[in-house]
Amino acid sequence: MKHRKWPMVAGILGLLVSTFLFLFAQAYWELLLARFLQGFSDSCVWTLGMCLIADSFPLNELGSKMGIVLFFHSCGLVLGAPIGGTLFHNIGYKAPFILCICLAGLDFILRLFLVERRNQPPEWYNDSNETSAVEPSTIVNPAPDSTKEKVKERITILKLLRQNRLIASLVIAFSNGCVFNVFEPTLPVRLSSEWGYNSSQIGAVLLAQAIPTFVASPLAGYITDRYGAKVVAFSTVLICAVSTMLIGIPNQNTTGGIAPLIVLLVIQGFSAFACITPVLPEIAIVVQSLNGDDGDDGQGMSYALFNIAFGLGALVGPLFG
Repeated sequence: MKHRKWPMVAGILGLLVSTFLFLFAQAYWELLLARFLQGFSDSCVWTLGMCLIADSFPLNELGSKMGIVLFFHSCGLVLGAPIGGTLFHNIGYKAPFILCICLAGLDFILRLFLVERRNQPPEWYNDSNETSAVEPSTIVNPAPDSTKEKVKERITILKLLRQNRLIASLVIAFSNGCVFNVFEPTLPVRLSSEWGYNSSQIGAVLLAQAIPTFVASPLAGYITDRYGAKVVAFSTVLICAVSTMLIGIPNQNTTGGIAPLIVLLVIQGFSAFACITPVLPEIAIVVQSLNGDDGDDGQGMSYALFNIAFGLGALVGPLFG
């Protein structure tokens, strides 16, 4: 579609309907429908949100811009749970959902006023001091040169999947989905059974994994813009793999108690978010390489593939865990 705004508006509407269902659901099937709409909304907003960022900034700035986006995503992840828990404990079940409806409603209004750069005249975004060096003769429309006209080949999913750089990005996205979600069904159980921690203490330990993402995403984006995606992705994936493996070692008898586990969670959380940041601009680079005219055909499909890969990892990780 030419406009990315309207599918995003549909996604936010899905989130609003989903949250209202959570608020008033009385039957199990209503909760299932709410979760489905929640997933639909997530896919719309993530996929098209990444496209909007890629539309609005040059490739050599995408790393840092995507890093900022992931930074605010981290803020939501870290703040959402304690705010929701506090509202639930002090006011009641409906309070967190009412807050979410207010936030989604504000988001919906902002989407309606969204101005898409790709659909506006380029001069809107040029420096007013710039002058166009156009020769008078070029104002007259010249006769078209039929020999130079070419029919542009549409970019398909199969064509995208033949790009090695995109495949590498999807593998990292899948791995990241596994790594970040494998701990949800396993680590709380272990902290409870082995260390005897309650829910508040478990939440405090899990923050050790989430808080480093505030630094990881912007830093990884900045380094990506300066030195390229490969340097950041390779080094952070390696660190993430090693730290994830070592998380299984600390126990009650380990010197330092819980401290070694917390240190490993900090390293793992930092590297996991840092390794996914360079993937986002890398996808835009792949799309541009397939569009010889600086177009963006295939960009939405590419970020959709990213979300599918991450979502599969988020499904496989907890099951294997």
